[in-house]
Amino acid sequence: IQCFEGEGLRKMATLTDLPRVQLVQPWRVYDYQSMAKYAHGVGPIAEMIMHPNDDDSYSDYIAKMHSLDMAVHPWEI
Repeated sequence: IQCFEGEGLRKMATLTDLPRVQLVQPWRVYDYQSMAKYAHGVGPIAEMIMHPNDDDSYSDYIAKMHSLDMAVHPWEI
């Protein structure tokens, strides 16, 4: 289950064991430690995981999310 709103995922956590992914946007601030309590993963827009000046390497975002035991599922429009 993917959702931009944490409240929806927190509600789903009480109803199902399906994996939950919190979709995130670069212009918002998130508390990822709290998010890790109700979401199995995070879904950043693709630009959040790439180094801005290097098309072939990832930013440290993925490592940070993995350190919280969260999967990373990028999305793109």
